[in-house]
Order: sequence, then structure tokens, then C-alpha cells
Amino acid sequence: MSIIEHLQIAVKNTSPYRPDWKAVVEKHFDLIQTHVKPFLPGAIQEDFQERGAKDYRLNAALTIPEFTQILIKCVLYYNNRHYLTGYQRDADQIAENVQPIPIQLWNFGIQHRSGRLRKVSEDILRFNLLPTEEATVTPGGIRFQGIYYSCPTALKEKWFVHARTHGIFKVAVSYDPRNVSQIYLRLGRTQYDVCNLLESQARYRNQSLEDVNYLLAWEKQNQAESQDLELKERISLAAEIEAIVEEARRKTRAESLSLSKTQKLRDIRENRRQEKEVNRKQESFSLVRSSASERSERRDEEVQEERSYLRILKQKQEDVFYGDR
Repeated sequence: MSIIEHLQIAVKNTSPYRPDWKAVVEKHFDLIQTHVKPFLPGAIQEDFQERGAKDYRLNAALTIPEFTQILIKCVLYYNNRHYLTGYQRDADQIAENVQPIPIQLWNFGIQHRSGRLRKVSEDILRFNLLPTEEATVTPGGIRFQGIYYSCPTALKEKWFVHARTHGIFKVAVSYDPRNVSQIYLRLGRTQYDVCNLLESQARYRNQSLEDVNYLLAWEKQNQAESQDLELKERISLAAEIEAIVEEARRKTRAESLSLSKTQKLRDIRENRRQEKEVNRKQESFSLVRSSASERSERRDEEVQEERSYLRILKQKQEDVFYGDR
């Protein structure tokens, strides 16, 4: 664990199957439940799985921050108010009238029995409390859990160029699983460099690692489903192309039965040019902006032409019915 290695804290574990050696901590879990459980809507009771029992989950009303607030108040109550009935004070504590309450015992110990305590900054402490894993330096960035980062150290030492020319390599990083916007490159026991998301990875900003893993798994599933659908569509596309080609071959055979091979090949270039010219005239267009006066004049001309056409048509009708008079 990082806090043990880098902050030089000794941790001693009690032997298994000896609950009497760790009763204070384990018992307090039960004490918190005893204090809190009766007040929590949605708390599971002992008769939860019995037939006809109420489903207590339907009464749930607390959010995670609210539940956390309740637990913090329970801890503060225990540290500041709980009287340790089984604690035996020594002569110095009795002389100083130190009550067997956790906060008073703590303050007495800090004042008289602190020994050689060490101090570290809050950031360094938090840094060493974070989980640590390996990230991969690639030509495209520092890759961690499928996400890419960069940092001043990597740019200064040209890590990405080195990875491109000599191959990828591993580095140790710490991370906060609650927010993957940043990871921390470990440079020593108390030194680190902040790695930020690349601009192309902006969709992961302020997301938890759990949400990112879910998103990547969901996209992978979508990709697999899309590949199956794409394969079906590709087969359909091939069938449609074959049908078009077969129809073109049928027409070609019908039109060129009387032509020799030399005649078929002789005018290929000219036929291609003529075909392009036809397509050019059919598909070309012009975006010409005309003024209001030009549009009005054009409309007047169209009206005059229409009237002239109507007069001619009327004259033709009269000639049919009345003949020359």
C-alpha cells in the first residue's frame, strides 16, 4: 500500500480467529448500526425475507450525502462523548483528571506521549492514500484504463517521441476512481506530476472510473452488434451490385451482337468523352444572384410571352370554328 511505503507507516495486523484483539473496532460497527438503524427509512430489518414481511426498501429516502452526514455525526459523538467503561487509566491520566473519553485520551497522548511525530501536507497525504497502478506511455499519450493523458514531465522529457521510436513503456500513477479528469504521475515518495486529459478525451471529464468502464463496455457491445448488422447489409449490397451488373451485361450483349472485338474497342475513348459531356450538361448548375429589378424584368418577359402564346392559341381556335372570313 502506498501510504505504508511512501509515508513510512508501520501497520500491524492481528492474528486471524482472535476477535478479542480487535473487539473495539469491530464492535463499533455494530454500535453504529444500533444507533442509526432505527432512524433510517429503508433499513432492512430481521424479518425482511419472511413471508408476508414488509419490503423496507420501498421506504428509502436518504441520499448518499445525507447518509454520510449521519455516519459522520455518529463518529463525532463517539469520539467526543462516549465513555469507555472498560478503559483503565494510568497514574498520570488520573492525576490530570483525564476521562476515558476518546478525545480526551487523544489530546493527553498528543501532549505527553506523542514521541517523534512527523507532519506531511494534506495534499501529500491524499496523494499517498490514492490507489496506484501502472499506465502505459504511447505515442498518442499516457494511456490509463483506455483514457489518454499528458503532463509537463512527459512533454519536457519527450516521452511520446521516445515511445514512437523505441517502443511503449510503463510508469506508476495514482488515481482517484471518483473522477478520472486527472491522474498523478509518481516521481518519488512525496513528489508527483498532474496528468490532464487530452482534448480528444473531453467526454471523460468529471466522470468516475466506474462510469467510464461502463461506457467503454457499452460501446464495445454496440460495436459487436453493429458489425453483425453491417455484415448482413454487406451481403445485401453485394447482391444488389450483382443484379445491376447482370442487367448491364444483358443490355450490352443485346446491343453488341453484330460488332466485332475491334469495333467494340475502337471508340472506347470517344464514347467515354461523350458520356462525360452528357453528364456534365445534365448535372451542372449555376448559382447566379440576380437583383430585384432583373427578377422583375424577367417576370414581365415571361408574362408577355405567356400572353402572346394565348393570343396565338385563341386565333387558331377561331380559324378552326369560323374559317377564313
